[in-house]
Amino acid sequence: VRITAKRPAWADTGNKYLNWFGELTHWAMYLAIFFILGMGTWIAFSRNLVGYVLGSGAVERVPRFIGTIHHLGWFMILGLLGLHVAGVLYHEVILNDRLLGRMWFGKR
Repeated sequence: VRITAKRPAWADTGNKYLNWFGELTHWAMYLAIFFILGMGTWIAFSRNLVGYVLGSGAVERVPRFIGTIHHLGWFMILGLLGLHVAGVLYHEVILNDRLLGRMWFGKR
């Protein structure tokens, strides 16, 4: 959606550090999502899950640390999601700048 839809105007918090932190949080969320997807794909291929599903092989074992890293990625996504929700609440409750309304589809 972000690639195809017009991006709404920048929501300024009035604080350059909060603006920077918000942008950093968004980029960290994108990176974390691709990281956990990549780790999950690596695990699936390492364990031969594709072959198992297609009926042409058995599930292999992989080193435990790979699953642990994947699991930590999940906690990273949850933490970033919490920061994102806190930012939305800050915009909606404290700043009252109707951020969610500006991001919705349709007329702006």
